[in-house]
Amino acid sequence: MSKAKTGLFSEAAFKWHLNLDHSYVISDKWQDAEAARIAGCTSLLLESPWVGKVHRDFLLPDLAAIVEKILQLRANRRVAAV
Repeated sequence: MSKAKTGLFSEAAFKWHLNLDHSYVISDKWQDAEAARIAGCTSLLLESPWVGKVHRDFLLPDLAAIVEKILQLRANRRVAAV
């Protein structure tokens, strides 16, 4: 498993009352994307040599694209809730 083990996500969710289904993990490593998948988070990976071929929800070229994707996902989630 990665340094961002799912136990850390669970601990953070408990401590700060987070809904992991509505949380995002931003990284440049495949291990973090795998931990996000197991924890139920959305993974947004920055293109890098460490991305690998594991599941990730989104692979984006830079931080600006990641921010834009999160804003888009949040807007879509609000529309779907109406």
